[in-house]
Amino acid sequence: MTALPPGKFSLKPDPLLAPLTDNAWLVDVITRLTDRPVAEVCERLYAEEHQIGTNVNAAMLRSRIEPYLWTDELVRFYEQTDAFLYELVAWNRNANKVAIRQWMHGVLARMPAVSLDVLTYGDGIGCDSLFLTQAGHRVTYCDLGELSERFAQALFATSGLPFESRRDLNALPAEAYDAIVCLDVLEHVPDPASLVERVARCLKPGGILIVSAPFFAVDTEFPTHLASNVRHSGSLANLYGRFGLQLVDGQPFHDPLVLSKSPIVYNAGPWGWCRRAAVHAGGLILKGARLWSWPHRSIGRMLQRRGYRYFTDGLQPTIESGEK
Repeated sequence: MTALPPGKFSLKPDPLLAPLTDNAWLVDVITRLTDRPVAEVCERLYAEEHQIGTNVNAAMLRSRIEPYLWTDELVRFYEQTDAFLYELVAWNRNANKVAIRQWMHGVLARMPAVSLDVLTYGDGIGCDSLFLTQAGHRVTYCDLGELSERFAQALFATSGLPFESRRDLNALPAEAYDAIVCLDVLEHVPDPASLVERVARCLKPGGILIVSAPFFAVDTEFPTHLASNVRHSGSLANLYGRFGLQLVDGQPFHDPLVLSKSPIVYNAGPWGWCRRAAVHAGGLILKGARLWSWPHRSIGRMLQRRGYRYFTDGLQPTIESGEK
């Protein structure tokens, strides 16, 4: 067993990171990163948490970018917009996301070593990265967004823990990580299989990939989810298996999955077979979204909306005052 390194670590860190409940801190960071007025930042945070996707939809409409379609304009939008900061803050303190973060901690505890080399790919504002660092893992953050990375740096600064980041997945060494976390990324890219192949290359033998991708959620709340990717809904063998990744654990509706690179060292426990059976059954249901995704989108939207905690209610008086 590898001992936890000394420092500010915990075997059970809080999955709802303290800065995420501090509206004043969030407003201050976003204001400094975007150079926007405090009142505007407050209003946009409040609107986002009460209706996810508000800021991204508004920004795409202003830029005349067609939703659900990969274009050069969409690439530039990813590089230039600040809209995702608001969406990521709201999502990372959603009860469902917090539960996934806690579940992920349990998954990594099933690996042979206590302290792992972990890559978080597409972690946005860095919440999963900080949580896993607090748990004693050696984490490398990797995301393409400059504003998101700067937010992640500010988030880590509150903890006093080291922040390691890389921008280019292709430049990362092969077989370098015990675990790779890739949550809610594949549905955004034009070739998910190519990304899975590159991620698998970075896993050590016996390493695990923790991945989720709601391919069916091509909806008004998520205009950057690509319609062309619905064909991957429920995929296992075609999307992951052909790159040497084998299902070892997961949530029934693939949110997330745990896949291992041979040889298997992950200990799924005595009920692992039951969870894997549930994943396969859930995959059959998800495959139905390839023909008709409305039921999946409706149920997903209902479950997601129940998870918002409305921490931004405390900002409402500032918004109503009309302060600019």
